[in-house]
Amino acid sequence: MAGIKDYSTTNLNNTSLNGISVAEGMLPSQLNNAIRALMVNTRSWFNDSQWVEYGDGDGAYTAAYASATSFTIAGVDVTPIYHEGRRIKLTASTPGTIFGTISSSSFSTNTTINVTWDSGSLSNEAITNVYIGALSKTNNSLPAGVIATATLADGSVTTVKIAADAINGSKIADDSINSEHYVDASIDTQHIADLQITNAKLGADSVNGSKIADDSIDSEHYVDGSIDTQHIGNSQVTNAKLGADSVNGSKIANDSIDSEHYVDSSIDTNHIANSQITTSKIADDNITTSKILDANVTASKLATDSVVEAKIQNSAVTTNKINNDAVTIDKIADAVIVTNSD
Repeated sequence: MAGIKDYSTTNLNNTSLNGISVAEGMLPSQLNNAIRALMVNTRSWFNDSQWVEYGDGDGAYTAAYASATSFTIAGVDVTPIYHEGRRIKLTASTPGTIFGTISSSSFSTNTTINVTWDSGSLSNEAITNVYIGALSKTNNSLPAGVIATATLADGSVTTVKIAADAINGSKIADDSINSEHYVDASIDTQHIADLQITNAKLGADSVNGSKIADDSIDSEHYVDGSIDTQHIGNSQVTNAKLGADSVNGSKIANDSIDSEHYVDSSIDTNHIANSQITTSKIADDNITTSKILDANVTASKLATDSVVEAKIQNSAVTTNKINNDAVTIDKIADAVIVTNSD
């Protein structure tokens, strides 16, 4: 079908208008027909003006099948017009009218245009018409800022449409980001506000020794009675750590206190059980006259012939140290009696 696509950008080449001769010397009777044809072409283009049948850009053109996803424009380099990203509408017998987006174009004798079709594909047959979108992808006439929210289809702003670092805090609604949006291990120390790691946020047994700074745990952090024997180092309970009177009999193992633990002269009469000072505990010559109460050395306390002269201090046996009837004739040495007789 003839139309604007057949017009040339050179005046002298426009000699026919929908089959009506408009060459020099045309019949005056054809003028009104030519005007009418021009009006038809203009109206036909306007009815679908978002698509332009560019062809080769100057008069009639030849488009031919190359593959299911490509076609050629014969004899001219039109790659700047059929550029990547521009939309295509194509008509042919088998697919009918199909739409797609140019993925690439190249020139070598002919211009080859590769297309990603929305649906369908080309067959090896004649191509009727090729249209390009009125707006190019680059250097288009669309003013900045005219595409409003209402113009965008739901779901049309995909990840690839968003520039890197374009979404900042002002674009994100409050309380709208949850854990599914975080990359694992992406929340670092810098992005956690002070005092935000509370007890409820810690997993069971998640805080171990490697997470606690040296010298940072004091008594306020211990549960009463929580430090058991296993967690006290050997030799760490020193004298300074014991409260006054805190070590009683229940805390001392049997047979564990020997003489090195007693303070000199600390064992008093009150702490010696009755009958515990036996003969083997008394050093020889340690019981002097001053340690024996008057009249307490009776005949029953003396072994037969046990008090010899060497065990009695001079003048130590006085009248008040001898019980009545304790000194019998056999207890007095012969030399004493002789001396007294003299």
